[in-house]
Amino acid sequence: LCAAPGVPFAGAAVGATASATAAVNGVPVGTVIQYSCLPGYQMIGAMSILCLTRSVVDEIPNVRSATAQWSDPPPFCW
Repeated sequence: LCAAPGVPFAGAAVGATASATAAVNGVPVGTVIQYSCLPGYQMIGAMSILCLTRSVVDEIPNVRSATAQWSDPPPFCW
């Protein structure tokens, strides 16, 4: 699960990020969040982000683990 990325000031998000459940439990891998800005504001950053699984090799040799992370940071509206 990815941590809920939130909604930017003067912006909106469509996807699992807006729910209270996502804020507590996280967002499933494969979820896409699409962002928009209110009229008069310009988006800085990606218009959509994807929760991905990333394989990590730990410091201990040959130990792999999977973590979830967003493809990009959430954008902001300026």
